[in-house]
Amino acid sequence: MERKNTILLTVIAIATLLVAVVGATFAYFTATFNKTNPNNNTVSAKAAVLPTVTFDYGKEINTEGTDIYPGYKFLKEVTVKGACTDKGNDCKTVDLVLTLKPDIDDAFGTNIKYAVYKSSTTNSKAVTCVNNPKEVNDTENGGVKYYYEGTCTAGESVTQYNGDNRNFADAIDAGEIEETGYSGTFKTKASSETVTILISDVTGNTDDTYYVVVDYYNNDKGNQDDEQGKSFKITLDASLQP
Repeated sequence: MERKNTILLTVIAIATLLVAVVGATFAYFTATFNKTNPNNNTVSAKAAVLPTVTFDYGKEINTEGTDIYPGYKFLKEVTVKGACTDKGNDCKTVDLVLTLKPDIDDAFGTNIKYAVYKSSTTNSKAVTCVNNPKEVNDTENGGVKYYYEGTCTAGESVTQYNGDNRNFADAIDAGEIEETGYSGTFKTKASSETVTILISDVTGNTDDTYYVVVDYYNNDKGNQDDEQGKSFKITLDASLQP
């Protein structure tokens, strides 16, 4: 009798468990998935390519052993070249600043002048300067006048550079030698001032030569004896424009 009761109780327990499981309900949320703007699923960018810029200060100007008199003209050639590593040659542009830093004894006053010109480096009509020494008897003062007759030219169509810092000539062949617009008089130590020259839009195809002419002006308004033994120096420096 006890065995039957045990079996009956077991059957009842299992039946009760089935009722509990079958009768249970579960609450739920339905998740809905939609895609919008499927074409905007990518982050894509190409970094800008800047040119590699080379600024060449050219040959050293060495006046050792040369007697410098008024009228002497100094020519400094500098080149700016750009190269691009991008296969599409899609280089952006950068700007350079060329500075002329004067260190001029006050005795020279306004007699140290400058002018800047440019051309393509491949242009055969480059700027050249020739300095011819001159000695003229000064009968009024019982002595001899020493000076230079400095001449700067650029090809056949361009004539002497003059002390007033105008153009080389009234007419310059287009695309050969270009007036940069930078010319003037350096200030002396008492009020020294750096000359800043902007070289803009340098890219991977840039290949230009700049001609800096420094003119020790022969002032015809009087002698320049006070300048004897004095010195001046113009330092060129180039940097990228931030």
